[in-house]
Amino acid sequence: INNQMIILTFGFLEVPLKTKTLKSILDQYLLKNQTIDFMTIDVEGLDFEVLSSNDWNKYRPTILLIEYLDFESNNFINSKLYQYMLGLNYSFYAKTNNTFFFKNNKYCENIPNP
Repeated sequence: INNQMIILTFGFLEVPLKTKTLKSILDQYLLKNQTIDFMTIDVEGLDFEVLSSNDWNKYRPTILLIEYLDFESNNFINSKLYQYMLGLNYSFYAKTNNTFFFKNNKYCENIPNP
């Protein structure tokens, strides 16, 4: 995903975009050793690609919101995205219409699930 060109389609309009990894953006804009308490990912269906481009050893948000546009959300727990987050030691916490909330188990041990 880093330095690739992707084409986003909006109706009849196609827009070429140059991409960056989440890690490269965080490296560029965060102060050294700065923690991330809250992060939201809303990238119109490229959520897994963006999340997998992060350095999870370096950048671990406490609370992470992820937009998930697969409208069969009943299958979310079987999705690649959900399994990926579990593998990173995050727990599913809550859901709104198209957004799923995850908590970092390392920092949220005392926050009970709803």
